Amino acid sequence: MLGELNNPRMAALSIAGALGGMLVPAALYLMLQAGHPGESGWGTVMATDTAFVIGALALLGPRIPQSLRVFMLSLAIVDDFGAILVVAIGYSSHIDWRARAARVRHRDMPRRS
Repeated sequence: MLGELNNPRMAALSIAGALGGMLVPAALYLMLQAGHPGESGWGTVMATDTAFVIGALALLGPRIPQSLRVFMLSLAIVDDFGAILVVAIGYSSHIDWRARAARVRHRDMPRRS
């Protein structure tokens, strides 16, 4: 509702950039590892760009516009969230969605004093 990402176009740009940041490294990895034993590790390369983005933002500091900083950080967050989902779903043998839903419901309940 507030801030730089309240514009759907800005948020969509971050999401599209994050999808590219996940798909391009995975595709490159698959091209280089095709037929090799490490081929199944394609999901692990999806989140490696986040450290680079945050490091670049820290080095550039106040010399970059605030809108670029917000865009890059939102891109990194969406990218990491997507990569976590890919690793959780793609590399696990089973996800107990009922237990996950129960944990979320339990966390949202008010605590007793």
